[in-house]
Amino acid sequence: MKLKRRILYLGFVQFLISRLIALYINFVYLTSKTKFHNIEHLEKAQGKYKNIIFTFWHGRELMTTRYLRDMGQMYSIVSHHKDGNLATEIISCFGSTMIRGSSTKGGSKVIREVIKTFKHPNRHLCITPDGPRGPRMRVQGAVIDLARLTGAAILPLSISCKRCKFLPSWDKFMIPFPFNKISVSFAEPIEIAKNLTPDAVAKHKANLEKCLNEMTFSLDDENSIVRIEPA
Repeated sequence: MKLKRRILYLGFVQFLISRLIALYINFVYLTSKTKFHNIEHLEKAQGKYKNIIFTFWHGRELMTTRYLRDMGQMYSIVSHHKDGNLATEIISCFGSTMIRGSSTKGGSKVIREVIKTFKHPNRHLCITPDGPRGPRMRVQGAVIDLARLTGAAILPLSISCKRCKFLPSWDKFMIPFPFNKISVSFAEPIEIAKNLTPDAVAKHKANLEKCLNEMTFSLDDENSIVRIEPA
């Protein structure tokens, strides 16, 4: 097993795997029908805010990366863990620029990089607030602080589909099948004031978590698939 993991972490192996995964994502995208919900929230955010923090659960990120590709210059926060190297290769196939770090390792550096990035308009961030290691579907980390310090709006979104497989990983990672029906939903953009008490930050986290879970449950029910519950 250790030998297999060492092989998996080799640079050229991850390069090849990432290109195959990117091809699969594009194949699913091109062979599937997509239904958008509440697209007006996306349009509102794009028209009102110069920077947006697109926020979604870790287990739903496979196809989300593809759908966000054409929505401006995207930046993604990816952990320093070796598994993050593969994620970096995959996400970069869809034009996203990487910011390496997490709320637990390199957190202050990440915040500085995002602040620097958001000095320019039409640069947006993708973030999974339950990543990189969970607990699943629980908001934690720096998403509220990033919005507070940069003035960017948080735009919650979720994705589901009719036919898929959930991996037995901590995040119950969703892998959609080709020739599918995919649903994408957006919620009302969230503005975060610069000066917040710890209680206010906790309230924002709870509200964001509720919003993301309700959207995800609604889409999963629509597609008649089993609900994935928060850990």
